[in-house]
Amino acid sequence: MVFSGASWSLDIVEALFSVISGAQSEILFFVLAICIHKFVFGGHRKPPTKNPKSKALSKCPSFALSLNRKTLEYSSKEDLLEELAPQLGTVKPEDVADLLANLLETFGLKEVGANLLKAVHEVARTHAADGKTGKRLGTLLLQGYNGNRLQGDFDTLFQELQISGDAEPRVVVIALKSALRTRDIPAAVKHMRVLVPSMEAGPSAPAPTQLLQQLTKVAVEDGAFSLLLEEMKKCHLQHPMVLEALLQECTRSGNGPLLAKVEDFISSEGIAIPAACLSTWVRVKASESEAARCLAEAVADGPVPQDLLAAVAEVAQVRASKDLAQAVLKHLPSSRVLPATAAALLRLTAQGLQSGAEAILELYEGRLGAVSLATEGKAERIVAEAAIQCQRLDVLQRLMAASSETSRQVSLLKSFAADNRLEDAFHVFQACQQKTVTHYNALLDACADCQDTKAARRVFADAISAGLADVVTYNTIIKAHLQKGDLDSARAGLESMRAAGLTPTVVTFNEMLDAVVRNGARDTWLVIRDMEASGLKPNHITCSILLKGISASSSPASVERILKVVEAAGSEMDEVSICSMIEACIRAGRSDLLLRQLKRLRKGNRFNFHSAHAYGSVIRAFGFLQDMESVWSSWREMRSRSIALTSITLGCMVEAIASNGRPDAAYDMIREALKDGQMRSLVNSVIYGSVLKAYSQQKNFQRVWAVYQEMLEQRVQCSIVTCNTLVDACARSNEMGRVESLLQDMSHQGVQPNIITYSAIIKGYCQFGRLDKAFQLLEEMKRTTPLRPDELTYNTLMNGCARQNQHERGMRLLQEMQDAGVSPTNYTLSVLVKLAGRSMKLQQAFDICEEVSRKYKFRLNVHVYANLIQACLQHSNIQRAMDVLKRMVAEEVRPDVRSYTLLLRGLITGGQGPEAAALLRAAFRLRGAHQCVAGSRFATPIDVLSGELVTEILEGIARQEDGEAIAGQLLQELLQVPKLNLDPKLSLRLVRRALNRG
Repeated sequence: MVFSGASWSLDIVEALFSVISGAQSEILFFVLAICIHKFVFGGHRKPPTKNPKSKALSKCPSFALSLNRKTLEYSSKEDLLEELAPQLGTVKPEDVADLLANLLETFGLKEVGANLLKAVHEVARTHAADGKTGKRLGTLLLQGYNGNRLQGDFDTLFQELQISGDAEPRVVVIALKSALRTRDIPAAVKHMRVLVPSMEAGPSAPAPTQLLQQLTKVAVEDGAFSLLLEEMKKCHLQHPMVLEALLQECTRSGNGPLLAKVEDFISSEGIAIPAACLSTWVRVKASESEAARCLAEAVADGPVPQDLLAAVAEVAQVRASKDLAQAVLKHLPSSRVLPATAAALLRLTAQGLQSGAEAILELYEGRLGAVSLATEGKAERIVAEAAIQCQRLDVLQRLMAASSETSRQVSLLKSFAADNRLEDAFHVFQACQQKTVTHYNALLDACADCQDTKAARRVFADAISAGLADVVTYNTIIKAHLQKGDLDSARAGLESMRAAGLTPTVVTFNEMLDAVVRNGARDTWLVIRDMEASGLKPNHITCSILLKGISASSSPASVERILKVVEAAGSEMDEVSICSMIEACIRAGRSDLLLRQLKRLRKGNRFNFHSAHAYGSVIRAFGFLQDMESVWSSWREMRSRSIALTSITLGCMVEAIASNGRPDAAYDMIREALKDGQMRSLVNSVIYGSVLKAYSQQKNFQRVWAVYQEMLEQRVQCSIVTCNTLVDACARSNEMGRVESLLQDMSHQGVQPNIITYSAIIKGYCQFGRLDKAFQLLEEMKRTTPLRPDELTYNTLMNGCARQNQHERGMRLLQEMQDAGVSPTNYTLSVLVKLAGRSMKLQQAFDICEEVSRKYKFRLNVHVYANLIQACLQHSNIQRAMDVLKRMVAEEVRPDVRSYTLLLRGLITGGQGPEAAALLRAAFRLRGAHQCVAGSRFATPIDVLSGELVTEILEGIARQEDGEAIAGQLLQELLQVPKLNLDPKLSLRLVRRALNRG
């Protein structure tokens, strides 16, 4: 039997309903639904959704999917060629360029290194149609070459694209950017000439004003502005955008001679200032007469553009011109005044050309029509201040209503708080109609910044009452307590946060930790314990805060504990935190911990970092460890991965080489960098400074000065640090005659001497006995500069007085130092003790130490005590010297090797062999130690006494009456001391001396 489609469907449905009518289970309804769906939709499938990335992948050749991140980072050009070339054998030549372009787009140019770019370019030459890259692939390769600073490859490819006719405007823009990066002015202007026709398209043209501004900026910085103008004349670049860029650079730099050159250019070319450039021209000239002339011309031509009115108003403000201001007001439109114009007029009024706050409000509400100043922060602040001063809170409310964005309202509030005007910040807060959590948090933060804890508590309570307190609110009140050093209240705030149902975050504890570290780090581990008790783990910010607190004075136990926290953070550590960890170990002088961290970071023989900054840190670390092999291997690893080099990383490499006694090799690296087109721009005065410092430490002044002369020839801008290094080199090498010419060079380069410069020169004069010249320079500095002597300056001069035995002069300096509010330190006392000792004023040395340390509340350190011991010995008072040692140990100050050396030799010189033997026993913690230090754990010196010194003292003891037995017995005990290397022939000499005496 044959059925029609419709009747067959009906019969099926009737049959199904008959089954359903007899069924008792709801499952049958589900079966029915499936059957109907299958019958109606069974032959139709919804096409799968495609995403753009999968589409890009589908266009890529199959081999692209096998190039993973590891392949991209570590494969050489040759390896990539071996993988790419064979798989393109079956691809049509006309498709090769597009497939390779898809490959680059899939991975992204930021992920593609130099080796893959070069490999793709090479494959395109050998496999693409006619060996051409085409527009799309060529553009991508150019972008990649420019990003990786591969200038030679960039230039070659650009020439290829020009020859093939594929250098479209977009390509030329990339070439222009490359020329600007390498500061090639002629090439940049040449590219600009090509792009001029496309500028007619308007703001969306491929060469925007930013590039023109950058071109003029580079030309000015390189002293090539005249060359730029000449090139513009040759190329007839008179486009308004070009003129606008030139004028804006004049505005930015404030360079009068530069403006004169632009004016000559405009005049010689007969260029009329276009209307589009008129406002910039007025700003550049900043002349009252020129502004009035331009305004008059604009009035004659019709309605005055508001950007010109704003420019004229700015000139009126600068020149304090009432007439110009009135002219602007006269030609203001009756409505919709531009905020920029209004802002200029308000600033002009605020300068006092009219009468105060009332005049500001009259202008704002009258002629300016209460225009919104949301985009003009300074003008908004002027109106707000006037409203607060006149108690016109209604104006302040309208001002806040016009700035409806919370961020603008908060910004104004914070601006008052930044000036410590908390009451005015409260007025702004109250003027905001719709208060949010952000408003409360901003005001609370303002209270914390102004250190008004009472106000902070009040705002905090109001926020809770309004139901507008969040985690940030609690974090801020905790910060306010911490700024006052009130850890108990901060922890109470933490508990109240938990009670409110809010969970403290890592940010909460990091705020607490940061405040604790800044205030002395006493409660650091209490905060870490609370964090861990809350189930939170330290993150990379926590680690950075802890590492920031490490200094040269940090205890070994504290440093090791911090590094354990850092290591436990594991994957939370980013490269910035890793760099902080390395720098912390270097600051603490912990070579052992630094080496351990470097081993932990190294995977195999590589570090696998992604930034030049991280490589710079490890290079500096290996330099600190004096491991030059690892310095070079890290440098080669970074370079092989084509990571873009920075000035800092190059500087770390040069410093590592120079600081390890190889200044010639460091200098050679600078020379190589100057020859490299990609690295030349990275060389700066800081990098040269490492070489200068190394030569100076070797007292190789001839090389120091030769390198400095080269810096001048290379037009390297010297920093104040470099200049101070040069001054120090002159002082070290008795070349003070060079200082005057160096100061003249500094003046020509616009580098002003600072207090370190003057202190270094003073030090040089003092070292070579020219004390009068040093004092003369001090007086000249105080008379002709705003600089004032600091602790280093005073200490240097007092040390010079000690050298010249000018006691009274040195004591007058101490009084002047205190009168100037400069606090003496232990270093000051060590110099004063030396001064008093050489002047045979022993008691005064002790009196000064007692008086100054009590007045300025510090304890004497080992260096002061050592100088006191030396002063006692200069006065042949060995007993008082031993009393100083006794006081040191009682004060828990461990003696240094110098203190022991002075005392031991003093006892031998005084014929007190048994006393010297007892003191030597104390130094090595042997039985029978000297009674003045016996039983104290601080009696042993900071460093172990050398075998040479011990041998000298033992022989000195043996020379004295009945001393052979004492020396012999002590020698037998000292031979059991680990790592003490004594002269192997000492025993024989002692025996021979005893036999001779017998």
